[in-house]
Amino acid sequence: MSDHKVLIIESRANGDISYGALCPVLDLLKQMDMCYEKVETRNVLSIPCAAAISLEFVDYIGAIALGCVIDELDYNALISVQEAYRGMGDLSMQYYMPVGIGICHAKNLDEANRKVGAIYLDAASSCIQLMKLRSQGNSATSNNFISRYNN
Repeated sequence: MSDHKVLIIESRANGDISYGALCPVLDLLKQMDMCYEKVETRNVLSIPCAAAISLEFVDYIGAIALGCVIDELDYNALISVQEAYRGMGDLSMQYYMPVGIGICHAKNLDEANRKVGAIYLDAASSCIQLMKLRSQGNSATSNNFISRYNN
């Protein structure tokens, strides 16, 4: 898979937390012999837009959306996280592309530090698993397997 790239879109709103959690994700991609390109945004709500713009120029084999929102029970912050998930899900369906979404919503810095690493790694693992599933589907279709959908 080394000739294809994975897109990583990361919100840098809480950069110190995000950087530490990103390193294991990059290590996992290197272990899987996958190249990546990273795009940064200022907030999680910009993640789907940045992904859509990037996907117009490069054919990525998958995308991993990462970010962390820290806010004590703020309704707007929760909506931002939900809309980022929805936007990335929409892009996944539109582009028929595996997507892993790891956006952490925490009440405070301590909770964010505890949660973000596992959430980021789970998003990367999910994306890799979906890419493997897609490649199995591609080999099945090349063996005269008829899909129900005309993709």
